[in-house]
Formats: sequence, C-alpha cells, structure tokens
Amino acid sequence: MALSQTQYQEIMDSYARIRHANQMEHQRRKEEIYDAVPEIRMIDEKIAHISISAAKYQLFHPDTDGRPSLRSEIYELSMEKVNLLAVHHYPTDYLDDIYDCPAVRTPAMWVLKNVTAFSSIFWIFFMTSPISGN
Repeated sequence: MALSQTQYQEIMDSYARIRHANQMEHQRRKEEIYDAVPEIRMIDEKIAHISISAAKYQLFHPDTDGRPSLRSEIYELSMEKVNLLAVHHYPTDYLDDIYDCPAVRTPAMWVLKNVTAFSSIFWIFFMTSPISGN
C-alpha cells in the first residue's frame, strides 16, 4: 500500500514538529546552563573561535592535516565543560542534541534516525487511521 502525498506530508510534518520541539528544548537547556554556569558560555565561545581558526588554517593550507593542537585544545575545553556540568549537578550529556529515538546518538547514524523515526510515525499514523480497521 502506497502513501498518498497528503499522508506522507502529515508524517513528515509530525517528524518536523518532534525535531523542532527537541531543538527548542536543547536551546532552553543551553540558556539555563549559560545562566547557571557562565564559564560554559565562555568555553563555547572559545571552541567556536578555535573552530573558525582551524577552518581558516585548513583553507590556506589544504595540503596539511589541519592543526592537531587545535583539535586537542577543543577536546580539553569540551572535557572542562563536562566537568563543570557535573560539578554543578547537571548530567554530563545535558547539552547534547536531543533525540526521541534512543538508537540514534551520533550524526553518522542520521539515515537510521530518519528511517526509525519515520517508521514510528508511520505506525502511529496507520494505527489511528481508518485504514487500519482499529
């Protein structure tokens, strides 16, 4: 059984609403942490500055492997951020991206994420529609 364009669009809209809600919650958490632990904002700003520097370096030195010291510095800052979260009694993954599907935890799995989320939404749509007979 093929989906109609309307059914497909309803599913994709549902998926977009979930993704948007998760992004809004992530932003709310970030603002909460920046208010509670200002050092984390400073760390994020340093990481952004270092990342821009690394990108510029790579543009002007395309034959090199980037600047390993920058990657090391970003890693150290990230670990400092995790430690600050723990010290202030927040879960260490509090600022990580939020996914409803527990199978998805890394950007490399975005295809699986879309398939799993799509399947879940499709199943809910199917079970609540007149097609299912329920």
